Amino acid sequence: YTTKAQATYCLPTSGAASSRQRAVERSLPKPDRMADVGQRLTGCIASVRALSTLPEHRRPDAEATAFDEFRSALVPARKDRSLLESHAAEDMVSVLQLIVRRAAQRTMLKGRAKECLGILFSSHVWLQAAQSQSDLVLSLSELLADRPELLELLDTPAGAREPEATRFPSAAVEDIGDAEQRLASGKNIMASFAYQFPLDSLSDKIDVATDGFMRVFQAVTRLSTIAGKAPAGKLAFLDQYSTEDWANVMRFLLSMYESGVRKAYNERIKFVVDKLRDLCQNFRA
Repeated sequence: YTTKAQATYCLPTSGAASSRQRAVERSLPKPDRMADVGQRLTGCIASVRALSTLPEHRRPDAEATAFDEFRSALVPARKDRSLLESHAAEDMVSVLQLIVRRAAQRTMLKGRAKECLGILFSSHVWLQAAQSQSDLVLSLSELLADRPELLELLDTPAGAREPEATRFPSAAVEDIGDAEQRLASGKNIMASFAYQFPLDSLSDKIDVATDGFMRVFQAVTRLSTIAGKAPAGKLAFLDQYSTEDWANVMRFLLSMYESGVRKAYNERIKFVVDKLRDLCQNFRA
């Protein structure tokens, strides 16, 4: 089954990949204005603060929702560090404690928790909050045992951090290699569905396709974090993909967005489009 919107963006075999890509890109909603992103993040942090007032039997579900919503709001907020740093220290501690709890409660959430901490630890204010309580430092250290670059930040007094431009050259190279692999594997999964998000709810196709998107999302998230610190030329692999390759990826993203099957991923889809536009010349072509 092919929707009218999907049929509009099916790629013919010849010509003008860049114009097709721009047509698809225009169909996606524009990323929220940063003021709206800031308000959303503030609202999510207020929800975390309110968790302590809930009766015990309501707290597990509320914590799950609060974590998911905070993570979704945090990803676009990373573009403006001031949005991260305009919160009370006690609220930051509450958020960090929630992240640790969710990672401990569900193993599958550990990667998402570490993603959040990677963003938050780019701010010395959040690092100060993380270092303010010894039990929190211990919990964070256990969670980040396989992320030495984040452990190094946690172990370094926030006021003694090196200038941004001098940190993590070797870790940045490793992260780029990991992102390159994730991007390639995610794109291959998209290609296996002919760059159309499946609507077959009776099989595992939706889950497999969603995993393909998440690999691309994780790659783009990692690259956007280290883009300013990466050695010269290390992101050139992005432009090894042609404009038609990126148009195909855009076609998959649009079909996933319009399917309505994975509405919780809509903000992440917009984030991927926005960041690829910043990082990749062929994507912008």
